[in-house]
Amino acid sequence: MNEEINGDLVAHTLPDGARITLRPLEPTDALAVREIFEHLSPTSRYQRFLAPKTHLTSADLRQLLSVDHCTHEAVIAFDERGVHPIGVARFIRGYGVHPEVAEIAVEVVDAWHWRGVGSALTAALVLRAYALEVLQFSAYVAHGNLGATSLMRRVPGRLGRVGSESGAAEYRLVLDPAC
Repeated sequence: MNEEINGDLVAHTLPDGARITLRPLEPTDALAVREIFEHLSPTSRYQRFLAPKTHLTSADLRQLLSVDHCTHEAVIAFDERGVHPIGVARFIRGYGVHPEVAEIAVEVVDAWHWRGVGSALTAALVLRAYALEVLQFSAYVAHGNLGATSLMRRVPGRLGRVGSESGAAEYRLVLDPAC
């Protein structure tokens, strides 16, 4: 259940009754992005970045925070008190010949896995995708990342696996038309 609090700030109740807050990620959210990364296990970091990653570089942060809410959209989630960031989801639109396709990525701190945070973040991104005329999501998912494949299956649309490289599979999700 979502409830708008103030402009872009949205309260969401998870299936277990916990309440979280979602809002658009802004270029000034470097500390929050770092905090999310620091609360990911090595396995979660590998699954998100498809490579071992012990820290975020300055270049990583610049890329992750370069949201413009058009070609690069991102939503961040905070805990019940609105103090600690617990997840972020983003999409980056294709450039040139495929602006209707966006690559999606979701990360949720380990302590909040399997509680619905990823679903809430993804639902918020789907709404933004509809508004921006993004028709498809693509995702590179590490083999064995059951959370990511489960999350993609819950998004309204047609999901298909379109390729596989060493260590990862590419999925394409054709979004159901907005109601």
